[in-house]
Amino acid sequence: MTLDERLAAAGLMADFLEAMRRRDVVRLHETLTAVRLDPATMETLLDRPFEPDWTVRVEIARRFQAGDWREATRVLGQLILPFLEDPSRVLDRARVHLAIVRLSAGDIDRLRRAGKDAMNDWRDVLVAAGMANGDWRDVLAKQGWAVPAAPPGENEA
Repeated sequence: MTLDERLAAAGLMADFLEAMRRRDVVRLHETLTAVRLDPATMETLLDRPFEPDWTVRVEIARRFQAGDWREATRVLGQLILPFLEDPSRVLDRARVHLAIVRLSAGDIDRLRRAGKDAMNDWRDVLVAAGMANGDWRDVLAKQGWAVPAAPPGENEA
């Protein structure tokens, strides 16, 4: 059972997402303990850097002005994407982050708006960016974007 499934079954998804949003490590620990997450996985999750994937950071550097790329990276790193917070969903988060960067067209305010939309329903962001289908990597590659590779056994949304 995935972490998201455990949290949903225990009725703790909202608590978890709120604790993630606030970066409340004490509450996160309590919530993860309540769903019997093993200590090693919990430590990995709590210690994971809240940064976008390398491919996403490359595209941020390409698409944003020098004065905005750090802020863009910070904004994406703070997004809580429902059902994509599990450590096994790295590729899915990168896909959504790239969709947000595409929709922003290098504008930090548009990036923030797209990020808020993604926190409500990231699938809408994928559709708006033309990345909702299985050919999303081809869509990126044809337009000269960096394309994240799928780790072995990676789940995709």
